Amino acid sequence: MKRVLLPLLCLAALAPLAGQGSKKEMPVPFKAGETLVYDIGWSSFVTAGTATVSVKEKKPSYGSTAYYIVAEGRPTTLLSKMYTLYYKADTLLDAYSLLPQRGSLYSEEGSRHRMKTTVFNQSAKKASYEVQTRTLVKKDLTVPGFTQDALSAIYVLRSIPFKAGEKFNMPVSDNGNVYRVQMQVGASEPIKTPLGTINALRVVPVITGPDKTSPRGLALWISEDARRLPLKMEAQLLVGKFTITLRQVTGGGTFPARCAGGMTAGGFTPSSISRSPAAAVAASSTPIRARPKPTFSAATVATTSGTSTCRRRGRRKDASTTASSTAAMRRS
Repeated sequence: MKRVLLPLLCLAALAPLAGQGSKKEMPVPFKAGETLVYDIGWSSFVTAGTATVSVKEKKPSYGSTAYYIVAEGRPTTLLSKMYTLYYKADTLLDAYSLLPQRGSLYSEEGSRHRMKTTVFNQSAKKASYEVQTRTLVKKDLTVPGFTQDALSAIYVLRSIPFKAGEKFNMPVSDNGNVYRVQMQVGASEPIKTPLGTINALRVVPVITGPDKTSPRGLALWISEDARRLPLKMEAQLLVGKFTITLRQVTGGGTFPARCAGGMTAGGFTPSSISRSPAAAVAASSTPIRARPKPTFSAATVATTSGTSTCRRRGRRKDASTTASSTAAMRRS
């Protein structure tokens, strides 16, 4: 636990020193161009929807450099005839501190459209939160060091070199509140996915906060290879059990790096993840611009393709990682 907490504490402590001395980006197991496609299972529906999570680009942002990460989710065509749903979350994750600069969640639930945005001032340990529907509601927050938003937390989790049996805390800001999330790392398990069976560490987030406790059965599995991919997530909610399983990977290198049984895939050389904290950069306090009500148009995003092969006990599994994703969102 101490080995995991040390990088987190150093990051939070170094944030006020941003801009002093040379900058060094934090080592991460992802890069711009990586796209992960998931199948969403709900209750009796084998596949109820799809989700796409992409590292769109790495760009100058808030006086620093950030990864722009976008996640979109929508139901299948059949289910959409019963429920009109669409969700889009994004985050600007600082490349030097691995702290979010800004995060937002846009949702469509029937005729109800809503945009929630949080802008972080990490050096001051403050954040501004707003909800825009037909009206605009704002709220100022005090946040502890190393606070993440819901999407950035997953990518930061991928970057932490935890091991089975460890526990560590990660504050998460969501819906205008700050929650204490204790990550409890379980044993390695072989996880079956459309990409093959892959060894992964089971992580159980235990959430406590002003109005939220952990959903029953909440867990996610992070692959043990160098890419630290989120392979699967489960949660038991009031409306039923949800299971999210990784189906396709494009960009960011060959997948999978390791199959169940510890066999290495051909053509991929795993690289170690540094455990040393780098200099952190505080997020800018630049105020967010006013946003008009979002509208929609369709845009098709083309992706690359590749094939990976795993061998175990003489059996061969080919996993096509060809993917194309359709993203819709137009904001003026």
